[in-house]
Parts: sequence; structure tokens; C-alpha cells
Amino acid sequence: MEYSLEFRHFNAYTIESEIFKGFISHLFCFPFQDPQASYDVNSHDDDPMPHYDISDSNRHGTRCAGEVAATANNSLCAVGIAFGASVGGVRMLDGDVTDAVEARSLSLNPQHIDIYSASWGPDDDGKTVDGPGELATRAFIEGVKYGRGGKGSIFIWASGNGGREHDNCNCDGYTNSIWTLSISSATEEGAVPWYSEMCSSTLATTYSSGGQGEKQIVTTDLHHSCTTSHTGTSASAPLAAGIVALVLEANRNLTWRDLQHIVYVNDIFITCRVVEH
Repeated sequence: MEYSLEFRHFNAYTIESEIFKGFISHLFCFPFQDPQASYDVNSHDDDPMPHYDISDSNRHGTRCAGEVAATANNSLCAVGIAFGASVGGVRMLDGDVTDAVEARSLSLNPQHIDIYSASWGPDDDGKTVDGPGELATRAFIEGVKYGRGGKGSIFIWASGNGGREHDNCNCDGYTNSIWTLSISSATEEGAVPWYSEMCSSTLATTYSSGGQGEKQIVTTDLHHSCTTSHTGTSASAPLAAGIVALVLEANRNLTWRDLQHIVYVNDIFITCRVVEH
């Protein structure tokens, strides 16, 4: 895992998004940053802020955070879906990504954090079969059993971008897990993008980038800036996290299985309507 973003929508819910190499660099875009949902697993300290380099490789977390929780009327960039949410970050991909590192990141403050949104996983090369180790698996199990006061932590996972390599997300043991909500992408026209992976574990899709000339995701970026080019299923999972935050705002008593059922039933209903037209 690279980064986690945690959001407390309207100070009522905490969502954490395990994301990528970069945390939030826009203090005024994220007024509800939550230190209880933040940790640098690589350096073993409480500061997960991005490390700037020439390629801005730490930008991913900031971009995903903006999709979920960028405040309304921020005068810089787009508004997050759950724009009243607080945000935390967990750095875990800027070093050796071991089973212990993944487990520590997935189990950060499970009584404080409601939703973990991850946009990372095994290589999307069409030949890698990999998944959580013993410790990470235990973190998943304990999260859904005991997280959120026994209602279960919500783990949202990007399904992968290996479509061009004929990768199959069933071979990704994180997005294919019974404990995660697997999220794929659709283009601005609702079509299947070139990078999308086909697999039975995908539960829903949200919008993201498409081919050349098609719109990409607008969100916050490093250097106190705004990007119009966030892409892939990495951008889709945070959108789903924001939507789930709003669902939890409506009913805080929903369990992790309730949320999977809600996503599945509504996704099937929408799909059927599209087919009928």
C-alpha cells in the first residue's frame, strides 16, 4: 500500500483510503486532516507527507484524496464527492512492501477509520498471480470482524490497469478478495477503457480516463496545483470511496456486507437498464 486517506464526512464518518506515494499538499483544500488516520509505515513516524522529486512520483495520494474529500468552493480545483470528510494518509510504498507493512497499513486505527480505499496491487503484466500474505490476510479478517465497532471495516480496491497486457483481475488476490469492493473504470461515454481488466470479482465501475482525446479526472495535485489528467482504476476507487461515505452518512449502522449488497444490487439494476435501452 502506498497511501491511506481518511475521511470523516461531516465529522460523522471516517474513511481511510490506502493510496499511493504522496499525501496531501493543499491544507486549504483538506481542512479536516486527521492525524489519527495518518502514519508513515516506511519511516515509522506520524508524518506521511510527500517526498518531492523531479518526477513527482509521490503525487498519487494527493490526487486520490482530492477526489474524495477536497472541500467545496476551494478556489483551486474540483470538489470531492464527500467534501466534508476529514483526510489522513498512510505511507507504505516508499520502501520494502512486505506482508508486515501491508498488514500495519490495513489495520490502522480500525475503530476510528471506516473506509480504506486502495489503488495498488500486484504487477498488471498479464503473468503475475499474487495476493495478501498471512499477516495482511489476518488484517482483512480482523477488520471485517471487529472494525467500526463490529460492523466491519470497508476495503475498496482498484481492479487494475492491465487490460492491454491481457491481465485478469481474478489473479489479483487483493481485488479478488471476499473482503474488498473491487472497482473498475468506465470512460466519459460509459465505455470500457483500454486498460480495464475483465474478471468476475469486479463489483462496480466508476468514471475515469479513456483513450486519446477523452476526458480524464480533475483533482488536486502536488505543488498546490490542480491536475486534469488523473487516470486508470486508481482514480475510480476513490470515487467509490466517496460514494460509500455518503451512504454511511445516510445510515451509519450498515455493515461491510450490507455495503457490498447495496453496491451489487444497484450496479446490476443500472446495467440492466442500459442493456434495455
